[in-house]
Amino acid sequence: MAAVLGARGGTLPTHGARSSDVVASVRGMSDEPASTPVCTVVHVPERSRYEARSPDDGLMGVLEYRRTDGVVVMPRTVTLPPFRGRGVAAAMTRRALDDAAAAGDKVVPACWYVAEFVDRNPGYARLVA
Repeated sequence: MAAVLGARGGTLPTHGARSSDVVASVRGMSDEPASTPVCTVVHVPERSRYEARSPDDGLMGVLEYRRTDGVVVMPRTVTLPPFRGRGVAAAMTRRALDDAAAAGDKVVPACWYVAEFVDRNPGYARLVA
């Protein structure tokens, strides 16, 4: 199993996750052309997480969740240090919240980032349990 260094010194397994279930991407910033995606977000339900992947399929970040009885708790969002400031966490959060809304679930934004994202995007406030 391959792993990359996490933000707090731990490792995040990559598991080579791939999915045809790709629905979110983030556009490049700085010198990249606007049409160049920075990441693709895939849902990996068997690991209860969303993964941000680079165009070469490298792991850029993860958003972990737990779903119980129509409530999705989102306790942790990690963007690997080289990819911070590019909207990676926002893309994962948006995808996770959109999926929760589509499923009719409520959300507990236990992760500080998810909580701030909901505050900055009041359209998601209706999802908060």
